[in-house]
Amino acid sequence: MTELRLLLDLGINMSAQSVSVELAKNALDEFSAKYPSRKKSENFELFTAFCVLRKYEVEDVTLEAGCVGEGKDGGIDWIYVIINGRVVSLLDPVDTENITRNSEIRLIIGQAKEEIGWKASVGEKFLATFGDLFGGQEESTVRAYASDLTTSVKNFLEFWFSAAKKRPILIIELVQASLSDREPHDDVKASMALAAAEIDRVFRVQSNQSFLGSEQLFNLYSAAPSYDASLKYVEELEKGDDKVALVTLYDYYKFLCDDQGQLNEHFFEDNVRDYERGVNVNKQILNTLQSEAKNSDFWWLNNGITMLVSEPPVSSRKEYDLRDVQIVNGLQTSQTIYDWARAKEAFTQDNRTVLVRIIAPSNEDEKAKVIRATNSQTPVSKASLRATDEIHKRIEDVLKLRGLFYDRRKNYYKNHGKSPREIISITLLSQAMISAFLMRPDTARARPSSFLDNDDTYNDLFDSGRDMEQFCWAAAAQKRVDEALSSSNYSKSEKNNLRFYVLLIMRVLGSSIVARTGVWSSRPCKDDWFPSNAEILRAADWIVGIQQSISTTTSSPDSVYKGSALKEHLKKDWKNKFKEWTEF
Repeated sequence: MTELRLLLDLGINMSAQSVSVELAKNALDEFSAKYPSRKKSENFELFTAFCVLRKYEVEDVTLEAGCVGEGKDGGIDWIYVIINGRVVSLLDPVDTENITRNSEIRLIIGQAKEEIGWKASVGEKFLATFGDLFGGQEESTVRAYASDLTTSVKNFLEFWFSAAKKRPILIIELVQASLSDREPHDDVKASMALAAAEIDRVFRVQSNQSFLGSEQLFNLYSAAPSYDASLKYVEELEKGDDKVALVTLYDYYKFLCDDQGQLNEHFFEDNVRDYERGVNVNKQILNTLQSEAKNSDFWWLNNGITMLVSEPPVSSRKEYDLRDVQIVNGLQTSQTIYDWARAKEAFTQDNRTVLVRIIAPSNEDEKAKVIRATNSQTPVSKASLRATDEIHKRIEDVLKLRGLFYDRRKNYYKNHGKSPREIISITLLSQAMISAFLMRPDTARARPSSFLDNDDTYNDLFDSGRDMEQFCWAAAAQKRVDEALSSSNYSKSEKNNLRFYVLLIMRVLGSSIVARTGVWSSRPCKDDWFPSNAEILRAADWIVGIQQSISTTTSSPDSVYKGSALKEHLKKDWKNKFKEWTEF
C-alpha cells in the first residue's frame, strides 16, 4: 500500500484531491531544493523526468541534458534513451558497439505542466513535432525547433538506424505529467493515441502512453526499493552461516520479480558487469532453458548464482529470509531466466533447479574478495573491477567528510536518499581528475572509459600515493563548475563540451593566483581554494571564443573539444589572459 493510499484509507479529514496534490507539491519542493539555480517551471520538468527514470542508472548531468523544454520544443519537455537499463545522453552521438540482438532500447518522450489538469493540446503538439522531426520531412518544410531537441532527435535517429541492423528490441513511451488527481478525459487520451500512431508508423512498434498525475508522481518519487526477499529452495548444504541451495527455476524467477512482475534490478547493483544480450554464453543459457531436457538438470550445465547478504540467512520450511540481497555473480543467468520466463505464455512451474550460493561476509574486505573471485572465471573489463580497489574505499570515506558521496557501488547512495548533486560517480571523478591534474580535458571529454581500461594510465590517476585532497578538490570543483554552467545561457551541448575544460582552467587559475603569474600548472593551487561562479563563467566565455576562432567550416564544436588543439591554444594564451583577469 502506498503512503498516499494509506492516508486516504485512514480517513484523514482532507479531500482526495488536496491529499494527492499536496503530497506531490511537497515532493516537488523537496526535489527543487536540490536545484536552487533552476527556474520553477524547469524544476517541475526535471522532477517528472527524475520520477520516470527513478529505477534506472542516470547521472545528474545526463538527467539535466535530457530536459529540452526551453522554447521551440514542440511540446517535448524531455527525451531520453535507455540502453539495457542505462540512461545515455542524446546530446552526443550514441555508440552502437555493445548493441546485440534483443538488446533493449527504450525511448521516453514527455511533457510536464505544473497544472492541475490534462490537455489534449499536448498530444496535438506531439503529433506535429513527430511528423516534423521523426517523419522524414524535408528540412525546408520543418518548423524551427530548439537546438538541443533537434540534436537529441538527430543523434537518436542515427543511432537507431545503425543499431536496427542488429535487431534489438525498441520500446517507445510517451508521457504526459501534471499535478492532476483525476483520470484524463477521452479527448486527451485520443490526442495522445494519434501522436503515438505517428511515431509507431515511423519505427513500426506499438508505443506505450502514460499519464502521470499527482498520486503517480508522488509514489514514483518516494518509492524505495527493498533489498530484502524470501527465497524458496529444494535442498541445501550449509557450512557455518553460509548456504548452498538448489532452487527451482520457477521459484528463482519469482524471487527476481517485484510486486508488479518487473525485474528487481537493484539486486544487481554490486555486480561488476551489465547484462550482455546476444553473447554466446547467454545464447547457450537460453538454449539450455528452452531444451527442457528431462535427462539433465539445469544446474549441471550452469555455474549458478552467488549472492551476498548482510545477515546469516534464516530458514523456515525450506524458505530463506534474506537481508540486503546483492547478486554479485550470475547476472547473465538471472536476466536470461527472467527473460525466458517472461516470454512464456504461462510459466507456472519448472522443477529444474539452479545452484545458489548465499554468503554473509563479515566485512567489506571479505565482500570485495568474493566479488573479485566469483567474477574471474569469465572475461570482465578491468575498469568494471576497479571499484573494489582499496583506494576507492578511501576516496569514498574522505569524500563523505566533505559532504559528497562517491558512488563506487552503483546507485547505492541514490537508493539511500542522497541528492544527485551530492553524488559523484567513478567515471565523473575520473574525468575531473584527468582534466584538473593530468591536464587532459580532451581525453576526459572524448575517451574516459578507454583511459580507465589501461593499467598504466589508471595507476597514474589512482596512485595510492596521490594526496586524497586532490580527489576532494576535483569532486567539489567539478560540482561547482556544473552548477554554474547549469544556470548559464549556454545550450546543453555547449555545457557538456565546456565542463572539463572549465575545470582545468579553474585549477590553473588557482595555481596562478598562488604563483602571482600565469603558470600553466595544477600543482601550486591550494586545495581549499575554489572558484566563484563569475570566474567559472568568465573562463567558459574565453574557452568558447578560442574554440570558435580555431573551428573551420568542416569541423564541428564537438570535434574541437575532443581534439588536442583547443587545449594547446588555451595554454599558449593563458599568461596574457591571466594578466587581463587579475591585478596585483
